[in-house]
Amino acid sequence: MNSKHRLPFFFAISFFVLLSFSTVITVLIGGISKVSYAEYRQTHSLPEFPHDRATLASFAPQFDAFMRDNFGFRESYFQVMAHLCRVLGVTPGKYQVVRGRDNWFFTAEDHAFAGYSPRFYLSDSDVKNWRDYLEAKHRWAASVGARYFFMAVPNSNTIYHDKVPALDTVDVMQSRMSQIIDSVRQFNAAQQPAIAPFMVDSRAEMFRARETSPYDLYYRTDVHWNSVGAVAGYRALMASIQQAFPAIRVNQYSDSRFLVTDRGAKGYVGRFAAGEDLHDHEVEIAGMPDCTATERFQPIANPYSLGGRRAPLKTVCPEGYPLKVLVFHDSFFKLLQPIVSAQFQDVAYIWLYSNDDNVNQYYAELIKPDIIIEEVAERYLGDIRSTRLGAPQ
Repeated sequence: MNSKHRLPFFFAISFFVLLSFSTVITVLIGGISKVSYAEYRQTHSLPEFPHDRATLASFAPQFDAFMRDNFGFRESYFQVMAHLCRVLGVTPGKYQVVRGRDNWFFTAEDHAFAGYSPRFYLSDSDVKNWRDYLEAKHRWAASVGARYFFMAVPNSNTIYHDKVPALDTVDVMQSRMSQIIDSVRQFNAAQQPAIAPFMVDSRAEMFRARETSPYDLYYRTDVHWNSVGAVAGYRALMASIQQAFPAIRVNQYSDSRFLVTDRGAKGYVGRFAAGEDLHDHEVEIAGMPDCTATERFQPIANPYSLGGRRAPLKTVCPEGYPLKVLVFHDSFFKLLQPIVSAQFQDVAYIWLYSNDDNVNQYYAELIKPDIIIEEVAERYLGDIRSTRLGAPQ
């Protein structure tokens, strides 16, 4: 080999050996599986060595995933890339992130910002598709003896629109969410309001909570609300449920019950802030009943193989109001689960948008609910034919 090529070759080989050795060190010091704070997810662990033909087939992809998650300096790599993205003004990875004022970060995926502009409002036919979908869900719920409640959780940039320079002159109460809710309410006011689907609009309650609470309602480095926001959403939900069940007593959660701790910058939106000294807050509710503890959530029948953290769960709280509740939800409802579970005696949670008639009917017959709640994040309220809810059933 020519002497002038030896030095680059030596450095290349040394770098490869260093990366390989760092993976071995990772295994030896016990860092086989950990939470990647740059990506906010659990990394893959070293798989068990194959001992027969059946396990051999699965070993290769599992080992490949482990190696990709444990190459040398992985966390540093993502932090450096996040810093470069901030300097260049671009978004890391597939997510669209907008940095706001006072170290607030917002997601722009799924047209979360476009929904406030008349240019991107839903067409009349799109609004009718939503109304037909919700009316069909209401009729199905009535057919199984339940009342149907549709709850759209506001985007963080709706409640904290003043933290987003792009929304300074925008009326966030005029949006796709308003189009859908107003259309259903107006249509049913002229029809049979006593049997109309209940539309849970939590925005007014959340704006009130923002004015009165000393705490944020959403994480600054995540798309989700925290427990303070979840309590405000719960109050709005229960105000709607009380219209159908006026005897229900709503549980109260004052600011004195919130326990606040520093959680750093997390969430996939927080990846944009990796390496910065940002401090977000975790909020917990003190004094919850034992039946709402995580370990008290029990699995229920799962013939549709809804796996992992999305496996169907239920809680039983004898001191709750004697009604059975079936909830179809996304990730926002996770912090509502202990609050709702403390309210009712029996609650079942299906982490799935209810766009499958077979799944709907199966769990309705299994749970025999008095109340069916469908919760959806505001940013998914686009053309229903292209959203995660799918076409009207």
